[in-house]
Amino acid sequence: MKIVTLIEDKVVGIGDGKNEQNLISRHGLSLYIESNGLKILFDTGPDSSIINNAEQLEIDLSEIDFAVISHGHYDHGGGVPAFCRVNSAAPVYLHKKSYLDSHFSQHPGGSMKNADFVIDQKDFNRLVPVDNLPSKRREGVYAPALSGNVLLITGFPKEGYIPAGNKNLFSQETGKDIVHDDFSHEIAMLIRDSGKNILFTGCSHSGVGNMMKRASEILEGDSIDYVIGGFHLIDTERNRANRQKDLQVLVDELTAYPGTQFYTGHCTGKTPLQFLQQKLGETHIHVIAAGSQFSITGTEESV
Repeated sequence: MKIVTLIEDKVVGIGDGKNEQNLISRHGLSLYIESNGLKILFDTGPDSSIINNAEQLEIDLSEIDFAVISHGHYDHGGGVPAFCRVNSAAPVYLHKKSYLDSHFSQHPGGSMKNADFVIDQKDFNRLVPVDNLPSKRREGVYAPALSGNVLLITGFPKEGYIPAGNKNLFSQETGKDIVHDDFSHEIAMLIRDSGKNILFTGCSHSGVGNMMKRASEILEGDSIDYVIGGFHLIDTERNRANRQKDLQVLVDELTAYPGTQFYTGHCTGKTPLQFLQQKLGETHIHVIAAGSQFSITGTEESV
């Protein structure tokens, strides 16, 4: 398996802005994955920056077999129109509530900011709600048509650590009131490759520990070898008084998986990441940025 970070809040080596490869940093996430003969796009970032970064990293988006959008926020699905312009065939898998419902973030003072991503009308035929796929193994677990080694997972438990920032996030079904978002539109992707199980998260609004618990149940005791994506701990960074108390709950959940390697960034936050590295060990949790890439084989990983 090969994994390349196309979009992230920072660029490899320099933080925000551009590097010598002219990679663009954006608040968002997009991962390019080669696995079992397939080319997969997990999230698209917020805009057309995905096209620039893919070109700079010599990745041909027209060759993507399918895309997956993890949830209904612009920083993960805003690049869908740009992707559809350069790829004329790949299905885009997502939860129907990610684009049928409206999503909002509440800012200081109570004002609501729209957090939706917008899809061009002509591209709606490219969208494939996971509900339309055959369920595999159990309810809420779906398999894209092209692969038997990829599972799209919904329906996460709401126990243990839940990101504090969720309290500022809302959703609205058409014709109904605005309510706190329950993130029933959130998807994780689980891939089996080279004897390893790799779990991809977008923002882990449901709690990365809960997403791992759900994946573990599906794997029926088999290990989760890698977790790659955002953990949405950034709001904990702002709430310093409770930071360590809150994060210790998550640490306890993650240490239940001593063999798992974590690769994270985007919405995780610098200070929470440092806390996790201190508790879990820097050899177990790593930082991703636009341009970072690594490979997973049956026996090792290489950067």
